[in-house]
Amino acid sequence: MRKFTKPLVGIIVPIYLEQETIEKTIRAIEKNVRTSHFVYLIYDDVNDPTVKVVKKISNNYPRIKLVKNRFNRGAVNALKTGFVVAKEELLVPVMGDLCDDTRDIDKMVSLIHSGYDLVCASRYSYGGKRVNGPIIKGVLSFFACQSLYYLIGFPT
Repeated sequence: MRKFTKPLVGIIVPIYLEQETIEKTIRAIEKNVRTSHFVYLIYDDVNDPTVKVVKKISNNYPRIKLVKNRFNRGAVNALKTGFVVAKEELLVPVMGDLCDDTRDIDKMVSLIHSGYDLVCASRYSYGGKRVNGPIIKGVLSFFACQSLYYLIGFPT
C-alpha cells in the first residue's frame, strides 16, 4: 500500500461564466468532501463575473484559491494550470457547473489508499449518471468519450 506524505486532495475547478452555480459547487465540495483539501478555482479572465462572486464569498471558504489560467483559454488549459499549481499528492478535477458528484471524492481517495494507482470517476460506467449541467454539454461529452473508446480503444 502506498504511503502519502500529505493527506491533502487538490480539487481543480475550471470556471467560466459559472456565476450562477459556483457558490453551490463550493458548498457541495465543502459539505461532501471530508478528506482535507484545497479547491483551486481556475479562471481565464478577471472580468468573468464568476471571479467577482468568488472574491465576494472567499472569506467564507478559507480552502479556496483563485488562480489565473497560465495557458491559453479553456477548460483543458485550466485543468493543466491546476495540475501545475496544486501541490497536493491527489488531484481531482470537478466541473464548475456541478455536473460531477462531489460525494465520490472521498470514495476515490479511499480506493487510492487501498492500493489503486489511478481512480477515475465516470458518469458513463455502470451505475454512473450525469447530474446537472447543460444537456448539449452532456451529449457532446458522451460522444467524445464514446469516440475515444471506439476509435482508439481508450476507455473513459
